Amino acid sequence: MEKSNREARLRRLYNQDISRTSDSHPKPIPDSSEYECKKIKEIQELIPVKKIMGGNPLRIDTEKTWLENFEVIPRMDRQLDRLEKEGLSKLIAFLQADQKDEIIVVDYYNNLDEFYVMDNGSHRTTLAKVMGIETIKARVRPYEFKPELLEKKKRREQLEIEKKEEEERLEKEFPLLRKRISNLGLDSTTKKDSRGKSKEIYVTYKGKSIDYFNITCLNDLEKAFDELEVLESLIDARRLLTDSLLLLNIRYFKLRRRSPWYINDILDKLAKSNYFK
Repeated sequence: MEKSNREARLRRLYNQDISRTSDSHPKPIPDSSEYECKKIKEIQELIPVKKIMGGNPLRIDTEKTWLENFEVIPRMDRQLDRLEKEGLSKLIAFLQADQKDEIIVVDYYNNLDEFYVMDNGSHRTTLAKVMGIETIKARVRPYEFKPELLEKKKRREQLEIEKKEEEERLEKEFPLLRKRISNLGLDSTTKKDSRGKSKEIYVTYKGKSIDYFNITCLNDLEKAFDELEVLESLIDARRLLTDSLLLLNIRYFKLRRRSPWYINDILDKLAKSNYFK
């Protein structure tokens, strides 16, 4: 059945104004991570249809108005058949009575004072919205707003933002690290670890391993730049100074705690590879 025919059929069976739902849209379901879900009530109770604001996104489309949802939801014609066969009063009595099969279940968000249809009932509640029926029977699953959960959510979101900013900065500055290595006449290769969480950089000279960095965060990147700065200074000193003066220079960096013990080992590797000739 074409959607225009479905709307026309409802207008014929229900001689009331339904145009008000041609402008109102269902709302997206609230983020349940901000709430504590309570046990679903066993009883069915009458809830105000005007406070039903949305529902299961697989059935109710927030991009469409309530009237448009009515027009396109599959199998809605069954409800129109009931209206045509039994009449308006019996349809309303059916919607406001305890349901034996396919009981409507709605989530209630206490700080919003709003209901959302999640389990069964998309057809019945959408029809009730379009027709302007005041109440409908459903089981209620209460969601109690918890400010502390909202704060946790905000912290998680902030951490995600900071993580993204850090990743962007790493991507921007990582090539500078490779350029510094290249300026020393050394080669470098990079790859991500098995988890794709960090970048591993291997420094080589004439195919021989010289150094290794594992960059997982900005602190690692800053340490790598610091080590390269020390290495640059010591390479210059190695080329210009005598062995005794070079040893004093190395001790100076160690006293300032800027030179890891293995810097001297790197110099030895470079010397054995004829780097200084």
